[in-house]
Amino acid sequence: MNRIARFIATGAYIGHLSRAPGTLGSLEGVLIVLALRGREPAIYGVVLAAVIAVGLWASGAAEKEYGVVDDQRIVIDEIAGFLLTMLLLQVTLQTLVLGFVLFRVYDIWKPVSRLEKIPGGMGIMADDLAAGVMANVTLRAIALVW
Repeated sequence: MNRIARFIATGAYIGHLSRAPGTLGSLEGVLIVLALRGREPAIYGVVLAAVIAVGLWASGAAEKEYGVVDDQRIVIDEIAGFLLTMLLLQVTLQTLVLGFVLFRVYDIWKPVSRLEKIPGGMGIMADDLAAGVMANVTLRAIALVW
């Protein structure tokens, strides 16, 4: 496999570091959100679209090399999912923490588990993107009630 694809798919190799690579990948997403805080929403959108597009390619390539469907070392999907969780939301300590927890719950629970059955990079990315949408909507609902 292409080293670039592996580097991207594993979140700069962080997917190789722990027994909880999805959590570490999600934390990488937190760092990206913090780096983008205060930027124009269009810039955030471009970064999100780029992470998703490159993630589709890289995760598909990594899956072929590892020979495991949605190998746990692939964390670009968690990064993209968390970026989607925070899309167009005010970034505060509360939204970051609650968004992180909600995203991880939805990602682990996989309420739309059939998305994982889609082959290749699309299947790897789709369930985490769905978890990101659900976490984003949940955060918005909590903000309305709060």
